[in-house]
Amino acid sequence: MNQFKNKNIAENIFVNWHDVKKIEKDGFEIFEIEVSENKPSKIESNLFQSELKYELIAIKKDNKVYSYLIEVYSKKNRELFTNSLQKLKNFTGTLNIYELGGEKIDQLVVFDGDCKNPSKKEYLKPLNEAINLFYNPNKITSRLPECNQVMTVLVKEEVYIDHFSVWTSTSGSYIGTYLNSSTLVSTSYYYASYPYDCGSNGDSSTIVYRTPSYEHNSEGIPLSEDEFKAKINSATPDGWDFEFITNQNTVTAKATFLFLPWAGVKIMVDQNAANIFTIQNVTSDTFGLTLGYSWTQNTYNQSTVGNITTVNVYGTLNYTMFAQGIGNVYSSPIIFQIKINNTNGHIISGIRLP
Repeated sequence: MNQFKNKNIAENIFVNWHDVKKIEKDGFEIFEIEVSENKPSKIESNLFQSELKYELIAIKKDNKVYSYLIEVYSKKNRELFTNSLQKLKNFTGTLNIYELGGEKIDQLVVFDGDCKNPSKKEYLKPLNEAINLFYNPNKITSRLPECNQVMTVLVKEEVYIDHFSVWTSTSGSYIGTYLNSSTLVSTSYYYASYPYDCGSNGDSSTIVYRTPSYEHNSEGIPLSEDEFKAKINSATPDGWDFEFITNQNTVTAKATFLFLPWAGVKIMVDQNAANIFTIQNVTSDTFGLTLGYSWTQNTYNQSTVGNITTVNVYGTLNYTMFAQGIGNVYSSPIIFQIKINNTNGHIISGIRLP
C-alpha cells in the first residue's frame, strides 16, 4: 500500500487476504476482501460517524476485471458500513474510491442501499451497478418522492497524530492512557460528493483524521520531590489548541497546557464582548491526572498594554504518595500565562512559566 498518496492507507492498513467473500449475481462475479487499520483512526465530522471502514473489491463482468479500494464514510444516524455490498439497506454514506495503484478516482454516494455515481466516470460504473444489484427499495416509501440529495462540497481535510502515553507503575501495574499532544501532519482542500437530506446546507465540510501513537512509560510515580519537579520541567511549556467560542455578548477563549508529560489543564477565559473584550472570569479543567495527583487553581491577575491583555493563572500541582501508612506530599506552584488580543478576544500565545 506504500504507493497510496493517502497517508493513512499507505502506512496504517493491512489486507486480510485469507478472508475473501465471493458473490455471483446477474453476470457479475464480486470478490470482497476486508481491510483493517493497524491503529484504528477516527474522523471528526458534522455529517459522518467517527469510524472509518475499508474494503478491497474486485468485479468481473464481461470477462473484464475491475479492482477498487474503498474508504467508507458512514453517515450519522445510519448503520455503520458492514463490509458487505449485500447489506447496505440501512446504510447511507460516501465511498472514496481508489485504484490499486494508489490514485483516487472519485466518490460513489449511497442512500439506504441505492448507489449513485455523481462523477459519471466509466471506471466506477461496474462498482455502482454491482452495489445496486442488491438494492431493494421499500415498497411503501418507494412511492414517495425521494428527499435526499448529492451535493458537491468543498472539503477541508486535516490529518493529526494524537500522542498518548501508556503509564504503568514500576511493578508493571496499569495506571492509565493519557493524551500528551496532537501533531498536525497535513491540511488539504478538495471537492467531494456527500449525501445530504433535503433542505440541508452543504456549502462546505471539515474532515479531521486522528491516528493514535502510543508511548509506554513506567515512570509515573515520583520517588522524591526532585523527581516530581523534574517531571513538571520535562513537559512542554507551550500552550496549544487555542479555541474561541461566542455566546451572545460573552466569548470564551480556551488554551491547553501540560504540567506533566501525560496530564494538563484547559484554561477558559470568559470575556465581555460588549466592552472591548474585558475579562470576566478565568477557570480551568484538568485532564489526564493519575492517582495521587491533584491541581488547584488559586487565583489569576491581568494587565493590559495597548491591544494586548496578559492573564497570569496561578495554581498548585500536588502529588500524594502513601506507602505503608506514611504519606509523602509534594507540591509545586505553577503559573500559566496567556496573551490575548483585546480587540477581538483571540489568544495570541500561551506558556507555562518556569
